[in-house]
Amino acid sequence: MIMHALSLVGLGLLASTIECTGEVPKRFSVPARRQKEGLRRRDGNEATATEHVVVDFAFGGQLIPMSIDSGSSFTLVASTLDINKQEIEVLPALFNPNTSSTYHDENDPSDAYDCSGNSATCVMGVDDVATAGLTATGMSFGVASHVENGVFASGQAGSIGFGRQSGDPTTWMPRDQTFWLNTGANLDLPYLFAIDLYENKNGTFDFGFIDTNRYTGDITYGSMDTSMTNWNFNFTAFNIGTGTSQTVDTFTGIVDTGGPNIGLPSYIVNPYFDSIGGSPSSGNSHTFPCSAYPPPDLTLNLQDGGQLVLNGSFLAYPPDQYSSGETCYGRLDDSEQTAYNLGASFFDQKFVIFDHANARVGFADKRQDGQPQGVQATSTTLSSTGTAMTVASTGSASATQTPSGTGSLTSPTSSPSASTTSTGPTSATTSSGAIQARGVWNPSEMFIFYLLASVLYYI
Repeated sequence: MIMHALSLVGLGLLASTIECTGEVPKRFSVPARRQKEGLRRRDGNEATATEHVVVDFAFGGQLIPMSIDSGSSFTLVASTLDINKQEIEVLPALFNPNTSSTYHDENDPSDAYDCSGNSATCVMGVDDVATAGLTATGMSFGVASHVENGVFASGQAGSIGFGRQSGDPTTWMPRDQTFWLNTGANLDLPYLFAIDLYENKNGTFDFGFIDTNRYTGDITYGSMDTSMTNWNFNFTAFNIGTGTSQTVDTFTGIVDTGGPNIGLPSYIVNPYFDSIGGSPSSGNSHTFPCSAYPPPDLTLNLQDGGQLVLNGSFLAYPPDQYSSGETCYGRLDDSEQTAYNLGASFFDQKFVIFDHANARVGFADKRQDGQPQGVQATSTTLSSTGTAMTVASTGSASATQTPSGTGSLTSPTSSPSASTTSTGPTSATTSSGAIQARGVWNPSEMFIFYLLASVLYYI
């Protein structure tokens, strides 16, 4: 009887643990849309089309469409503090700090300054920020008190930073404590998020897991230099099409959802377009005869092994876009910088993984036929409080995770080899194919469960 009672107690404790795990899912998915057609503005007109990646976030329970910027760690949201009605009436939503019970100023409201070079002024505020069941409690961000025309011109009402600063995150300024940093500690794969975007349709933003259905082939990883800002990795050589590999001085690429194209050194871009009869045009772009479309692939060799093969059809606009019928335009820019942006034309062709815990960025070829069967885009919506995620008409899941403080956030000093195959967990799906945010039993929980079940059986 004593053993029976102890077994029941053990099973009860395990059940409560599992139930708690179910209440706090460790992996999340949320739709991400490329603003090709834009959202409705508050004045009822259509917003301008752009390349921005937009995800809905709740600030203090108020739903705001935000562009995702992995090239910045700063978050700025348009607000009712801006008295220039002409500028803000075109925005789809405004954050009202006066109606949020969880909001407070981080500093003196009169201490306004230029917000990360965004042609805007703001005050720093603190509030809960949420999406898809994840909540960053007490996150610092800029509340815009003035924005210039055009700062948010594509159906978004703010920009949320998903970048990173250099060094140990515990030393970062409060304004650089990003959403992914605040919510990443308790995910299945801590401090990891993945982006699956498409040029002409919605994609998905995943937190805490790698969905093996979203890509084909192997994932190639590039090691980050954590002494630098941004999600970076180095290249040492390139080749055009099936041509010979050419070694070059090491240069750094950064993965930036806020950029439209791919920018590379002139000693790569110029010979690339020369190979198809192209020539420089205004700015840093190139034109070429449409008869040469699609242009050849471009391969970049990573410093620590592996290759990034850029599909030529994504490095130029097709003849039916922005062309005169004879002259086509490239999406590969010549830009002499200390680091080079991999922007929208990179995300259009690659499934991309941001892995802070292992100091690396991963990428793989995505399935060009769109979302595979059984992994359809989620129907995620936020509740009025911004903490619930509706995953399908057959069910829903909600959870709140609070920031873990500093946790084990020291910058990693090593990373796995550059090229590896991911066999990570896939997401759960409902019968309708919608992804569910959910908790999972880990192996130790399963072992304890079956052990106790066996004890009860023999008792």
